[in-house]
Amino acid sequence: MSSDDSDGTSLPNTTISSGWFTESSVLWPGQRFSLALSGLSPSSILQSCITPYQSILVFDSAQHGRVMCLDGVIQTCTSDVRNYSEMMVHVPFLSLPYPPRSVLIVGGGDGAVLTEVLRHPGVEKVVVVEIDPGVIETARRHFPAIVRGSFDDPRVSVVHSDAADYLGTSSSSSSSSPSPSPSPSSVPPSTFDVIINDASDPCGPSERLYSPAFFRDMRRALSPGGVVCSQCESMWVNLDFAVDMVAALAGVFDGVEYGYIMVPTYPGGGIGMILGRKAFEGCEVGVCKRPTRLVKEAGVVGTMKYYSGKTHRG
Repeated sequence: MSSDDSDGTSLPNTTISSGWFTESSVLWPGQRFSLALSGLSPSSILQSCITPYQSILVFDSAQHGRVMCLDGVIQTCTSDVRNYSEMMVHVPFLSLPYPPRSVLIVGGGDGAVLTEVLRHPGVEKVVVVEIDPGVIETARRHFPAIVRGSFDDPRVSVVHSDAADYLGTSSSSSSSSPSPSPSPSSVPPSTFDVIINDASDPCGPSERLYSPAFFRDMRRALSPGGVVCSQCESMWVNLDFAVDMVAALAGVFDGVEYGYIMVPTYPGGGIGMILGRKAFEGCEVGVCKRPTRLVKEAGVVGTMKYYSGKTHRG
């Protein structure tokens, strides 16, 4: 990671002017979103650097807590991160009739999804495949209340690799970002009960993680009866992408459902989630829109900020 910048304005795709951060992207044309820095001061910028994969910016905002941006796009905000992470984890977990034991997290370097996964006492193994070590370093340093020591849990293994390489996809990268060497051995079939695709937006280092080839590899790595849950952009801002994702997963999984999470600091005030089920052979595929287990009976540690049976059912 490069040394911290004095004002953050030298980062590519990042605009900070007169104490305001402004986010824009080709993924949501025709709109921008701005957050005021705390005190409208550049001194609120805590980190500004460029890794081999992307730029990272961390600042304290005036109203929404601490913020992490990757390539100029908001990824994590302490005011609403649990809206996203609780739904991305507890919806697939509690839609299963049994406690998941083995979990794969694609991306997830901020630690928010991992922290929620570890609240389930039945989890025995979690693999986090995060391409950029700089994201985890940043989360450890600036977001300890989100990370909560999760990366040091003995159940957790961190792999710094492109997740498409880790799962053994043969698709070629269309990204110009450098890619680490593929994992020396592919993941055996039926390894994970739940796979959560917490990758950043479908461009740059995460572009391959939204391809049909990657979906097929996720299915192969998923146990019968298991669930894949992926972030799926906002239907209000990028409807074409959401529609394409539903169609792509429908060609791979036995059941596909789309949900929506209210996240005020994301484009349009929220983000989609898409879930794919792999049925047991000869059995009817289950649905994710209704929980089969409740938080209390599942023994989930701690209290919820956003998730509930009502938000699960929509």
